[in-house]
Amino acid sequence: MKKFYKICALVLVVFFLAIGLNIYHDIHTTSQTMSHFNKPNQFSNQTKRKTIVFKKFTKIKLDTYLPDIQVIPGKKYQVTIIGNYGANISKIKTSIKDNQLTIFDKPEPHYNNGNYHVEIRVPKSHSLLEISGSCYACTLLLKNLIIPRINIKVDDSDAILKNTTVKKLNLILSDGEFKVSNSTLSSAKLALSDSDCKITDSQCKITATLNDGDALIKNSKITGNSSFNLSDGDFIMNKAPKISYDLTADSEDTIKFDNTYHTSHLVKRLNGTPLLKVVSADGNISIN
Repeated sequence: MKKFYKICALVLVVFFLAIGLNIYHDIHTTSQTMSHFNKPNQFSNQTKRKTIVFKKFTKIKLDTYLPDIQVIPGKKYQVTIIGNYGANISKIKTSIKDNQLTIFDKPEPHYNNGNYHVEIRVPKSHSLLEISGSCYACTLLLKNLIIPRINIKVDDSDAILKNTTVKKLNLILSDGEFKVSNSTLSSAKLALSDSDCKITDSQCKITATLNDGDALIKNSKITGNSSFNLSDGDFIMNKAPKISYDLTADSEDTIKFDNTYHTSHLVKRLNGTPLLKVVSADGNISIN
């Protein structure tokens, strides 16, 4: 009987000892967690901002590697440079000569960390005559503008037009998306690599070459003879306009026009309308 009591006592001691160790572990872990979150973070999201006001500029040239670029109407000719998460906004430079504003910085290896954003404002939607240059690893957004000429190269990011009219557009884009909405492209030449083209609620005349990418056009008007040449990708047009079409796809792919499937080549002519020519070497064509 005494042996039984001894065993029970030993079990209780082990049980309470285990509970004590577990409580200590929880308290110790909580203490470590609180210490971690209370420790100052060198990569905090504190935002830094610098605004530069100019008398006037009518052209913009970009030579940038990291900052996202946004061009929109505002009250003044100005540039606002914004950075957080340890960004050093002094790395983003501006200069102006002969009414041309230039935004430039150094290649990515010169950056340690941080997010960068450059906002360019002009007093009126039609204040600019031209945007040119190149952007690397940064999104380019043009919104609520009327611009005669755009000649731009964008790598590893997106080029976006919202409610913008461009008379002549030349775009080279790789590893990103070209997105157009509620805009007018009077004459556009696109060279896209590993990139998709998405056009919605817009009017356009386009000559486009896509190397490994899809083209999606929705509820948009083709205002002049246009062409899309896709090496590896699908062409999809929804709410298609009543125009002429010349469609070619590989024999192993499909052409779907007005909910009807066709062979590898289809031509539909409508007098007095623009011609849209689509060639897809490896991909389907769907127009409805």
